[in-house]
Amino acid sequence: MNHRVFVLDTYYPEALAAFEGRWAGASHANHLAGLLHCGFGTADFWSRNLTPLGWDAVDCVVNAEDLQRKWASRDAERLPADTPLHEIAMWQLRFFDPAAVILQDVSFLPVDFLDHLHTDKRIIAAQISCPMPDADKVRRLDLCFTSFPHYVERLEHMGVKRVVYMPLAFEPDVRRRIPLGIVAESFLDEHGDWIMGVKQFQRDIDLLFVGGVGK
Repeated sequence: MNHRVFVLDTYYPEALAAFEGRWAGASHANHLAGLLHCGFGTADFWSRNLTPLGWDAVDCVVNAEDLQRKWASRDAERLPADTPLHEIAMWQLRFFDPAAVILQDVSFLPVDFLDHLHTDKRIIAAQISCPMPDADKVRRLDLCFTSFPHYVERLEHMGVKRVVYMPLAFEPDVRRRIPLGIVAESFLDEHGDWIMGVKQFQRDIDLLFVGGVGK
């Protein structure tokens, strides 16, 4: 049985701009590992927790252009330099051949991308806890997780086969990656593992919310 899952995410343009050039000379694999290790958004939290459950999981940050162009220019692929980013992701999908795909940003993808997944008979799952994507995209999902209780019924009415309420959570591994402080840089140690340099500071805020509230 195929136990491969492909996790497709997007990062805020401002976050990608902050990382620009950091892994310019790195391979695609090391560039991706470094980017995920920074812990932006859901980072590698899906893949790292699915792996112990028996899934072979890989990540794709579809709008990280420098990263994706590295994959597209590999000897095995050599896609044209102007290949759209979502098409590069489709090539990655076909190369990995997963049984399931987890979409972190349904709105970013064109409808024909989702139709291709259905044609290939892959399970399409998504996490939606942001402004609701277009209905013609949502109805193509087989499974949806949401941290918005009021989205459950709406998503079901839009045609999603199964909707699961999943409260927000914290990935404990972040405490190991960033013990306390402000990220200064991410780099490879002598063992080839990505680690972070931090600037220590004294905590003076008891509670902080970073994010937004949707309807």
